[in-house]
Amino acid sequence: MPNFIKTTSVIGAALALLGAGCAVTPPAPTTAPSSPPPSKPAVIASPTTTPAPASTAAALPAAALPELTDENCARILQEIPEKSGNAAREQCEKMLNEKKPAKEIMESPATAAPPSYTGQRLAGVAAPLLELTEADYLRARGEKKLIVLYFYASWCPICQKEFPELQDAFNRLSTDQVIGFRVHYNDREVNALAQQLARQFGVAYQHTKVFLKNEQRILKAPDSWDQERYLFEITKALQ
Repeated sequence: MPNFIKTTSVIGAALALLGAGCAVTPPAPTTAPSSPPPSKPAVIASPTTTPAPASTAAALPAAALPELTDENCARILQEIPEKSGNAAREQCEKMLNEKKPAKEIMESPATAAPPSYTGQRLAGVAAPLLELTEADYLRARGEKKLIVLYFYASWCPICQKEFPELQDAFNRLSTDQVIGFRVHYNDREVNALAQQLARQFGVAYQHTKVFLKNEQRILKAPDSWDQERYLFEITKALQ
């Protein structure tokens, strides 16, 4: 019994020493780092482009301009696009066309793109010479062009000789204010529109020329013309 007590005491002392040497110090409480306040998103200003000031000439009608001089018109034609509907540009274009010499109208290089028509093109670049169609004829009237009608028959020797002269004349024209139509008359290709035009303008014979301007007949000629005569008459009618 005394040995048992002694052994128990030894074990208890050993456990006491072990507990004293292995005491675990509880970890100090950790504090979670505070999150920084959310930063405001940066605001990046988009670069702004100041719109270019509108052209004074483009904003003003022709009547508001002090005077449409050559210098003013040169600036207007440079600044305002074609077919913009601007009254000042239209007035300047009219003035420019009126000042063009006849030689320039006839023989300067034709660079204008021809309008789109449905009839077969027989000659011309800026000024087309076409086979007559109702759609093209009505369009030309609406555009207030000078209209040249040539009444033609395929069997007619005068027509066969003269029509190439008309084609050569149209090939030399640079203005887009003229349009020509070959109107078949008294041959197998005649149609209702051709017959109507012949009655309307009093045409009795093939190889007759009729000029129309502003819906009015301004010339009718049954005699035969050469290229130079065509150019002369067309130039005179445009003035």
